[in-house]
Amino acid sequence: MRLGITGGVAHPGRALMTLGALVVGVAAVTFALGVDWSLIRIVGQLDRNVESPVRAQLVDPDRGAAVKAAIAADPIIERSVGLTSVDVNVAGLGTVPFVGYDGDAAWIGYAPIGGRWFAGPGEAVAGSAFYRRTGLHVGDQVVLSAGGRQVTVRMVGEIFDTGEGSEVPVVLRGTWTDLLALDPSATPDRWEIRPIDGVALRTFTTNLEQATNGAVSTYTLEDTTSDEEFLLFLSVVAFLGAVLVAISLGGVFNTVLLETRQRTRELAVLKAVGLTPHQVVALVLSTVAPLALVAGLVGVPLGLLSQRAVLGYMGQIAANTAIPNVSFDVFPPFLLVALAGSGLAIAVAGAYLPAQRAARARIAPVLQAE
Repeated sequence: MRLGITGGVAHPGRALMTLGALVVGVAAVTFALGVDWSLIRIVGQLDRNVESPVRAQLVDPDRGAAVKAAIAADPIIERSVGLTSVDVNVAGLGTVPFVGYDGDAAWIGYAPIGGRWFAGPGEAVAGSAFYRRTGLHVGDQVVLSAGGRQVTVRMVGEIFDTGEGSEVPVVLRGTWTDLLALDPSATPDRWEIRPIDGVALRTFTTNLEQATNGAVSTYTLEDTTSDEEFLLFLSVVAFLGAVLVAISLGGVFNTVLLETRQRTRELAVLKAVGLTPHQVVALVLSTVAPLALVAGLVGVPLGLLSQRAVLGYMGQIAANTAIPNVSFDVFPPFLLVALAGSGLAIAVAGAYLPAQRAARARIAPVLQAE
């Protein structure tokens, strides 16, 4: 081991090349896994298909009260909340939807970016696009006006919201009390529903439509990770990571091959005095082992930073939204340690063939040339 390490130290330029290749490989693995897993989590946060898997839309406006009563009385439903929206005017922004929730809506699953969910009348939340277009911040007050009525609300949270159910990307969300102050005639025309565990969602939606005699149209949020386009994008990211790992393996292979060729005489002498083929392999691999450990310590943070930078940029371009911090934290601590160890795996894989070549090299031709 000492011979191998000192041999690597004797050629610092070559060692830096090997280190660079290993850092690229570790960062690529971390980046590819992080982006794919973060995208899966982000899609779930946007769909909210776990917290609120069933949505219902009122079809017959005259039967809203009956539908509300049927949903409230259904023992299979664990949680539900009715909602509707009214167009409000916001200074400096124009007309945007204000969604009011008829009951507790903290459970419906909007991921927080900053602040908190609204807790009572006079409070509201919105997505990143609202704050960027108005210049307001969490904690500021805003006046909402509609039909000659006005309500002042305090913005208490920034949520991961791209305007689901709206034609515009800016949606304000608040209490039913504030919505009624703007539109006293408003009634719920949509519901978000979470059945109890173990209920087949498709069967539940069919039964709910039958129970309301077709007064509502229901649908479930399918797992978007099964979407072909989404899977294709994940595959592209994984392929990019695999290509970078292959480049890293090639870099390690080339530098170790060059190292063993230049040390042919030294290896021949060592084998002549008793170094076994297995010890030769260990000798060669030990030259890259310390570099692999350093690469793991550098490559993992670099991959995590790249993950945040790329996904943050994608959020800005695609939907003008920030990404919640929880979307990035997809690696448990033990997996971060394993990712750091991936540098050692790449180093061993890249150096193994040159090490085997050095172990099989004949001694006599080299020593006869002396």
